[in-house]
Amino acid sequence: MHFLLSLSLYLVVTTPCVLAWHVRFGRQSVSATSSKSRLFLESPNEEPTPASLVGNPVVSRRFTLLNAPIVAAIPASLVSLPKSAYAMTADAAKEQWKQSVGVIDAMLSDWSSLKSGDAVRVQLGTQGTTSPLFQIEKAFKVLREESSDIVEFTEASDDFLRLLSAADSMAYSANFAGGSGPPTPPAVYLEKARKEVVELQGIAKTLSSLL
Repeated sequence: MHFLLSLSLYLVVTTPCVLAWHVRFGRQSVSATSSKSRLFLESPNEEPTPASLVGNPVVSRRFTLLNAPIVAAIPASLVSLPKSAYAMTADAAKEQWKQSVGVIDAMLSDWSSLKSGDAVRVQLGTQGTTSPLFQIEKAFKVLREESSDIVEFTEASDDFLRLLSAADSMAYSANFAGGSGPPTPPAVYLEKARKEVVELQGIAKTLSSLL
């Protein structure tokens, strides 16, 4: 009898910890011993109910009251996450796009001033962060909702990003022209980059017409 009373007291003390672990990791992770410990959640002298034996523990009033302040102290802002304070506005996206179109036009009007692959990549926004074309895909996500035809705009913006990547690839290759075989002048890759930018300009006009 003394042993049973000692065992009951031990389970009453340790059960809240077992229950907290059970709630977090799910019923499937609870061992067979936790089923026995649930008999003492309310009182060590209470008779077990069928529900408590099949995986529905009865939480004691003491456990509930002790843990209620913790739940109540959680700020509402953590439960309902607000929209990012840094989300781009439609006006900001339109301004970035307007400046991006200007950069593309300026590149083609004075291409000869771009003496290296890096110079081209800076303008394309793929090297450094000074060009408005830097992360232009974020602006596209906003502008898509502002366009007159969301499907056509999405397809055109995908083509734009593909051509932007191709132009960047050619400009990057211009920096490493040559190699062990017959050397390829950087100007060859720069010309290929220019052709990609010409196509880029055409897609840019399509995108602007949809805004």
